[in-house]
Amino acid sequence: MALGIDYPPIPVAIAPVRDNQVFVVYQDRSCTLWDSDLDTAKILEEYAGIRGAVNSLTAFEQNTVISGSTDGTCRVWELDKAENCNGILESSITYSGHINANGDRSPRVNDLAMVEGGHSVVSGDSDGSVHVWRVDMLSSSKQSALSNEV
Repeated sequence: MALGIDYPPIPVAIAPVRDNQVFVVYQDRSCTLWDSDLDTAKILEEYAGIRGAVNSLTAFEQNTVISGSTDGTCRVWELDKAENCNGILESSITYSGHINANGDRSPRVNDLAMVEGGHSVVSGDSDGSVHVWRVDMLSSSKQSALSNEV
């Protein structure tokens, strides 16, 4: 709040997730699911938030989004799970291939894209590297995955 004026949160990333629905992450790390139909636009769900600052989002299938963050990770968020957890959004899978083994560099993940017709994600970071990795090859027990750094 500045000068007694309560400003709405600033959207930093938006991804379509279902028919006429979009997922929005805000600068304050809160998240919402919107009905994006022009006649009925409204917030359908509000989520408590995401732990790290998000730079980019991409949709994966209908109920899943992938975020790229300032901490060098990409996280998979399953919206169906959040609907059953009182609005607390927890990532189900984390790709940490942008962080080196020593953990001494943490490049910011700037952009993400899904490869059409597959389960591959392309993620680019602030040190200029591009990674290609598969969502279906990750599991919650194996936090890192093989990637092809370009």
